Amino acid sequence: MTVTTHEIMLKTETKSKAKILGKRVKSYLVGQEFEVTVELTNKGSAVFPGGSFTVSIEWPNGQTVRTSYQISMLNLGEVRKLPPFTTGALSRGFATFTLESSPANDGKPVNFHKPSGELIPSGPPGTVYSFYSILAKEPEEIYEFWGMIIAAVSLAFLVGIELTRFLIWLSTQA
Repeated sequence: MTVTTHEIMLKTETKSKAKILGKRVKSYLVGQEFEVTVELTNKGSAVFPGGSFTVSIEWPNGQTVRTSYQISMLNLGEVRKLPPFTTGALSRGFATFTLESSPANDGKPVNFHKPSGELIPSGPPGTVYSFYSILAKEPEEIYEFWGMIIAAVSLAFLVGIELTRFLIWLSTQA
């Protein structure tokens, strides 16, 4: 059987390293780091001879972070987790992950797929679709959220006190 295209599943995960007041938060915060992990699985019908690809993280302010990978041979069904890399959140908003792939070492094209099976379009920056994204926030957004929670709890407490005073006054009027 002759293979015309290699099929690779690409799974991407990110983990925030951000801290607020010394505590880790799950949110991605501007100016703080996060870690990106890439896992590859050979889903094709033949051994993957190796090759290369580049993941680009494009931020709303126009900045881009690129990481290139060299992949060695992958046997049928083999899963390989690539070394993670750490980068910073460069601006507020959605960062989109895109893929640039080269032909495999045997010269045949490589199709990358999401874990769902959907094909990841590949090509030069600006001509492809995002296969993964994260939302980076400003630290102030987290502070505002918690400020609103504290205000809502305080308001509920004050309403409870006033309601109790009203019920006491109502019972004395009878």
